[in-house]
Amino acid sequence: MTATEPSTGQQAGDTIELALRPAGRSQAGPWTLRLTSELLILLDPEGRSTFMVHQEEAARYLRIRNNLIGGRRLSFVIAERHATHRFRCSREQLTRLLDWLPHKEPARAARDQRYSAIGVTLFGVLHLLLPETFFWGWGLALILAGLTGIAFPRRTTYAVNGLLLLLAGLWDLLPYSATGINPWTVPPESRMVPLAAGSALVLWGIHQIAMLGHAQQLRAARAVRDEAAAFRPEHSTVIHCIGWANILASVLCAAYASGLAVAISFRNQASPQTSDPLGIDLAVFAVLTPLALLSATRFLLRRHAAYAEAKVSGQLLVSVAVFALWGLATHWHTQPPQYDGALNPALGLFVNPSTWGSVVVCVLLFNRWFARARDREMETQRD
Repeated sequence: MTATEPSTGQQAGDTIELALRPAGRSQAGPWTLRLTSELLILLDPEGRSTFMVHQEEAARYLRIRNNLIGGRRLSFVIAERHATHRFRCSREQLTRLLDWLPHKEPARAARDQRYSAIGVTLFGVLHLLLPETFFWGWGLALILAGLTGIAFPRRTTYAVNGLLLLLAGLWDLLPYSATGINPWTVPPESRMVPLAAGSALVLWGIHQIAMLGHAQQLRAARAVRDEAAAFRPEHSTVIHCIGWANILASVLCAAYASGLAVAISFRNQASPQTSDPLGIDLAVFAVLTPLALLSATRFLLRRHAAYAEAKVSGQLLVSVAVFALWGLATHWHTQPPQYDGALNPALGLFVNPSTWGSVVVCVLLFNRWFARARDREMETQRD
């Protein structure tokens, strides 16, 4: 190996050696990452061992960052406050390293892939059952991909499912097709179903593709270690944040619902009417108040961390907040100004692709924050 052209990897028996260049402007020679059947060993340019860890624990000390300018970087976090080694890493090197890490048992991985394929099949069936709302062609494509994934589960199942879900979801979100095939014969006011389904398909499609990402592979390797060590996180600041957010939401929803009840009462006294447009908001936020309070109680008092439930609750809060803000913004521009509720269907929020697109973006940003915060928190508790 030369200093100007480090090899991507050498293998001798069960040992793999990867030559890694330090990140930044350092002119030092390449470091060597040695992967044996049981150990990860980091050697400096002089061949001295600077870091050694067992294979089951290695994923804890790895961080992967994608830099559009500097290329993919691999970090070894030996001690957050003392030393962090960062290296440039090629795709081939990273693939060999991730393949060396522990993986799920094949039977369990195949089961997860089949579950994913079953979900895709159900979405395809939905497209066929509602031909006046969805384009039947995507229904056939989703069913075919789902049945193939059920019969032949592979890791590539996530890529196929993700791509099809994204395309079908974007099709459902767009008001027309570039091919001239209009998948909606229903009036615009009835387009809430395809828009909601399209948003769900886009979110799930992105999640499926993310299952192939390097960060997800590191999480899977850490999960294998946690399961072997019977590790269960107990205290969770992230989940407590979601819990307090639910308390705030319950207070705001209760105050808003109370204000609506008073406003409806005054309106009926001024001009009696059978139904008030504000009644929709009153019903929705009256239901959300105890639901948010119940969720907060569960997250704040539960002993063991329930990350999956907290994530779903956070996604719901974000979605409701986005719809409410869109409704308030729409009312702001109405002439003459008259408030009929933030979620009033007459505003057209639920049939507006821009609204649903905003929900998708905000939920994705929340998912990104939640995943990173959870990873940091769980790593702290593993120590």
